Amino acid sequence: MSALVIANTQIRRDADGRYCLNDLHQASGSEARHKPGNWLMLAKTKDLIAEVETQQGVLEFQQAPVAMVNDGFGNGTYAVKELVYAYAMWISAAFHLHVIRAYDALVAQPRQDLAPPLSAQPQHRADQLVSAGRIFSAALRTARQLRMPPGRAMQAAFACAHRHTGIDWAEELDAALPEPVAPAGDPLEDRVVEYLAGVDSFAMPTLIEALGLGDPGNVSLMKRIGPIARRHGWAPRRHATRDGTFYTVWRPLAAGFRKST
Repeated sequence: MSALVIANTQIRRDADGRYCLNDLHQASGSEARHKPGNWLMLAKTKDLIAEVETQQGVLEFQQAPVAMVNDGFGNGTYAVKELVYAYAMWISAAFHLHVIRAYDALVAQPRQDLAPPLSAQPQHRADQLVSAGRIFSAALRTARQLRMPPGRAMQAAFACAHRHTGIDWAEELDAALPEPVAPAGDPLEDRVVEYLAGVDSFAMPTLIEALGLGDPGNVSLMKRIGPIARRHGWAPRRHATRDGTFYTVWRPLAAGFRKST
């Protein structure tokens, strides 16, 4: 069976033939209130899933009606056709009808059009971009775990996404890929950068203590470290405790991109 396409969005399938509800959500307009998770929490949805499980013996699919996938490219919530129709109906009558017609048109195609689910190379440009973004994020996380320098990690992640999807982010974004950060010649910066490559977040006192720089509460030292962290794509986030006091945790900027200067 060829790919199911709704509103120019290819609906992915898993190895057992279930359809991705996240892709359907995107095809419907991506409204927050229509997220699959909201629908799955409804009592009627749970009852429907239970009924599908009960009647599995007479249904086309012989596996769990709903499955979560978290493998990089295939991330999402997948459901059998009956649940796909119910989810579409919950979104709107118009979208429900759109899904029914798209599926009917799909099954009416000649059988020689058979294609494996979840093809390694998505057919539509939008799907390639989504895939490239997911692969980039996964590769960047792995590179950070391997403690690669930030600039080199981003270059490697971009290259990985390009190899697997053919997407050149420099061309798509009309921008040059980030160059690895050149050593600043500051021993403190070198040590801080090395530390940041191995963590997902940090508090100033913890960093100072981990690097053996002296008093964890040294404000002057914190003022030196702050600009270093910012230059390498980190930003402070202030949090409040239940007793009304505040503490600050530093985290990487979204998607690992450094703020332009």
